[in-house]
Order: sequence, then structure tokens, then C-alpha cells
Amino acid sequence: MNLDFLDDFTSPHMKSNYGKGLFLAGVVLGVLAYQQAGNNKDEMLNTPLFKQMNFGRMCLRDILNLLTNVPNIIRGYNIAYPGRIMRLAEEAMNLIFMGQETNFDLDVNAQDNAVFAFGFLHACEAYFNKIFPKSEKQETEEVKEQQDLKDTNEECKQEHLPVE
Repeated sequence: MNLDFLDDFTSPHMKSNYGKGLFLAGVVLGVLAYQQAGNNKDEMLNTPLFKQMNFGRMCLRDILNLLTNVPNIIRGYNIAYPGRIMRLAEEAMNLIFMGQETNFDLDVNAQDNAVFAFGFLHACEAYFNKIFPKSEKQETEEVKEQQDLKDTNEECKQEHLPVE
């Protein structure tokens, strides 16, 4: 995972751990919404994940709730690159918790909300591949990881366990 490019941003909000965490949270959720839309950016507005977001009025609790739901979304929608997305969600939460000491119910201020939205809107086109530059070995591992996820979902279906 390469996060070195985050230091290239000049905004003071992107210099803090909290701001970096919000940006990465936007990237994670943007990639998930994009994949829920069948990799069609025009359909992202209609995804279940997008409908849960209240851009401009989100509080930190909302963002953290969405991040804690990432494993369920990955499993329920057979999302590609599950390992990478999980690692990125973990890093986003680490950075948020390292940099945030206020009440989780408070609204995210306008600048921080803009950082989150910036990450969300540019997740697939600009930043996900910057964070995870592909190597042949990584692609092979991701294919295996995706197959393992499908196998687990099939086992759950056969045992009549709920699969989201």
C-alpha cells in the first residue's frame, strides 16, 4: 500500500492524520459504490451505499458506521480486491482515530466533508491504483482471494446461512 502521495497535497486538512483518514474513507467507499454500480460511474447514484450517504451533512459517526460495514458489503456484492479494500478501510480508521479527539456525533466540518467527498469522487479514476499499484504477484493473490470469497459464500448458501 503506497500512501506517499498524500504528502503532496498542500491543504492543511490533508496534512493531518484525521484529514488523511477521511480522504481514504472516501476512497474506500467510492470504490465500493463504483463496484456496486457494476463499474459504471453513471449508476453510482443508484447504489445502496450511495443512498446511505448524506454528503454535506455527515457526522463522523456516519462515516465510521459505513467503514465498519465494509466487510458485509464486500461479501454481499462479491467486490473485487477485497483484501486491498479491507486494508485501506483499516488504515482510514487508524488515521481517523489517531487524529480525532472530539465527539463522534459532531458534524464533519465543511473542509473535512470536502476532503471525504474528494476521495469518494476520485477513488477509481485517480487514487485506488495509486495506492495499490499492481504487480503480477498481487493480481494472482487477488484472484485467489476473490475465489476464496466466492467459495465461502457458496458454502454458506449450502448450509442455509445468510449471505448478504
